[in-house]
Amino acid sequence: MVSVQCWSKTLYMITYCGDARARREEGARVVLRLAEFGKVLGSRRLGASVRTCIERALKEHPGKITLDLSDVIMVSSSFADECFGKLERTIGRDTLRSRTTLRNASGVVAAIIADALRRREEVDA
Repeated sequence: MVSVQCWSKTLYMITYCGDARARREEGARVVLRLAEFGKVLGSRRLGASVRTCIERALKEHPGKITLDLSDVIMVSSSFADECFGKLERTIGRDTLRSRTTLRNASGVVAAIIADALRRREEVDA
């Protein structure tokens, strides 16, 4: 269930899963702030929760989803595989690339996510 709290005519909050929050801006642009799950994203269990929220956002909103990693200091390879690797396996690489954008990821966080996607591709091949 999605609850909406109005902030203004062009910006409001949507709660998807527990504490996960997304900003929906004018033009159906949805931004999921992963820091709502914590500054350090480390477990497979958390990765599965975040993946579920991303899948739900993709299902409910036909536009592109921005995954904002502002204030996320670190992600573990386990989290990255469970969240992003399995998401890519579920929805496909083309859909992942066309429907999502990573934003504000540090170099280290981006590298860990890229490595998880590469490793998942090798495992699934």
